[in-house]
Amino acid sequence: MTNRPLIDNYVKRVSISENLKPGDIAVVYERGLATKLSSMLITPRADFFHFFLVADYIPAEMDFVIYESIPSHGVSVGRLSWYFDKKVDIYRPDPELVEMETEYQSEYLGQLAVWEATKRGRIGYDYSICVKLFFLVFYNCFKNLIKFHRFNCPYTNIRMSRNRRLLCTEMIDEAYCELFAVFDRYYELLPANFMQSIISGRVQLVLSLQES
Repeated sequence: MTNRPLIDNYVKRVSISENLKPGDIAVVYERGLATKLSSMLITPRADFFHFFLVADYIPAEMDFVIYESIPSHGVSVGRLSWYFDKKVDIYRPDPELVEMETEYQSEYLGQLAVWEATKRGRIGYDYSICVKLFFLVFYNCFKNLIKFHRFNCPYTNIRMSRNRRLLCTEMIDEAYCELFAVFDRYYELLPANFMQSIISGRVQLVLSLQES
């Protein structure tokens, strides 16, 4: 009798070792209430719950180090394999745009972003912006309902605000900093903002890891 979870785990480790590079951007899908509300109210629709940055490869374990900002610890170090039980899509900046917009080739850009991310270590999680976004999204939804008869909030309705603490999306943006505009930096770094980068082709899908 085959051990299906063990086989799935091995297949995922082979897939990431063959396809991923430092600097790749991972998005985690979630079915929770917050994600459902976000995808229902904010456009373009995105079912993403969490973001993290793929860092260095660990050959002996066929795993990757990751950097992420999480509520319990702020900017933290982890392992990609911790998310093998989730649905995860992994993206990379379009190499043609990278070479057009920066002096770096795409193969070096990701490593530079990883090194930049290490400068954000120990920064706390941005709880205050979560509360602010909750009210701003509903305010804009009601405003659009009155004006356009649509109860939604385009991400372009919420302008960027920033403090020293970081959401998971803000950590990604800080890592790429002046290297490449992963997000539309005029507006708040919501999942819908990243979805627009996918739609416009600024980032390209590299690998999908299915929930197990």
